[in-house]
Amino acid sequence: MERSTSIVKSNKSRKRNLSHNNRQYSNEPHIDKTLTKNNTLYYRNEQGELTSKGGDPLYYEHVANPDYEKNTINHLFSNQVNQFNNAQKGNRNRILDGMYEHMASTVGKRGGYNTERELILAVGSKEDFKDMSEDEVKAEQELRHNVIDDFIRGFEKRYPSIRITQAHLHEDERNTDKGAEPYLSYVNPHAHIDFVPMPVEEFTKTGKPKKPSASMNKALLDMFPNAENDTTKAFEAFMDDARSYIDELASEYDPTHVRKVVGSHDYKKVNEYKEFKDREKALETKETELNAREKDLDDKGADVSQRLSNVKMREERVKGKEANILRTNLTVVSAIGKHYGSVCFKDDSIAFGSPEGAEMLSKRSLAGNVGLLMQLTENSLTGVSAREKRASVRENEVSYKERKFREDEGRFAKAVSVFSDLVDKTFPNSKANDVINSYVMGDASYKTQAEALSKSARVSAQKLGKDIGGLEL
Repeated sequence: MERSTSIVKSNKSRKRNLSHNNRQYSNEPHIDKTLTKNNTLYYRNEQGELTSKGGDPLYYEHVANPDYEKNTINHLFSNQVNQFNNAQKGNRNRILDGMYEHMASTVGKRGGYNTERELILAVGSKEDFKDMSEDEVKAEQELRHNVIDDFIRGFEKRYPSIRITQAHLHEDERNTDKGAEPYLSYVNPHAHIDFVPMPVEEFTKTGKPKKPSASMNKALLDMFPNAENDTTKAFEAFMDDARSYIDELASEYDPTHVRKVVGSHDYKKVNEYKEFKDREKALETKETELNAREKDLDDKGADVSQRLSNVKMREERVKGKEANILRTNLTVVSAIGKHYGSVCFKDDSIAFGSPEGAEMLSKRSLAGNVGLLMQLTENSLTGVSAREKRASVRENEVSYKERKFREDEGRFAKAVSVFSDLVDKTFPNSKANDVINSYVMGDASYKTQAEALSKSARVSAQKLGKDIGGLEL
């Protein structure tokens, strides 16, 4: 049977994802948590031996602890570090904090080490399940599980300059996309192998051991000397040999196994898959936004149509008003021509009653023609004779004097009556009333007596006499 072989090494653009490998995820829809128990975890025990456990969350927590990888690397490099430190006279060049800390301190620097190295391994693809029965799929999944398990367990023996820190055989990832073909929902076993290159023994000219190196290039050149110190060729030899190793293991379970020739592997790195999903989600969000904008534009289009309809109605009303104004203007022009046809414009010689004058007036504004009609009407009243105006004014003056006389007469009579009543009440059985009347009428001989009486009555006789005596009877 033909099967593809996929193996990918992490690099700057393909960084490992420990939270995914150790199932310390928050939400990954393509992972079936009910199948996580089928996974296999490979890790190093306290003696530094590579061992394996099932996909129990307890074991995942053990390797997910940051101290696990640090302690593992320090343990793997302990002999080389101790040998190097013992050859040093002082602490200046010694590795005092352990190899992991030494490697981490060089990350990002020229010639620095990478503490995150990973291989992703898969045998075959889900396309192989397309024409298989349920039993055939299960048998194929078991074969792939066994091949990957044998590859991990025999990895360090085949590649002695590399050590595995932890590895994960995942068998809980399924395609959960709606509408996907049924065969795509089957699990395809694959593995994540985290490793570190072991130092190659190197010595100075004096025979002292050199500082331990976690260089992948040196490890590859040590394992593939035929690369002639070409690190690119050494890496290609490593990848080719790993695929050949997979083919050897697969052939032990299926003698008909043949590696499928493909242009390139189509296995997606976890980060690439998540990036793809993020882009897909972003596109869906963008599509939703575009649909919302389209609906908003439709609503605005309906609103614009309604506003245009309202504008047209207003235009019709304006046209109606303009027609009414025109008719009214023509009526005013007709009135001007009818009643003042012989009168001319102030600065024009055309008579109002002539056709030319009517045409000229019809071009003027209604307000202007109405004002002209009012002015002409006012001017027509200027012919009233001045005599009639003077007579009218005289009549108004006479009427005013008559009214004034009647008012003064009444006021005088009332004042005298009121004061006389007041004096009578104040001075009963006296001739005080005659005295007041005589004084008010202008008899000065009663002045002293009248003032005495008015003072006693608390009324000003002088003011009363002045007000009353000043009348023209």
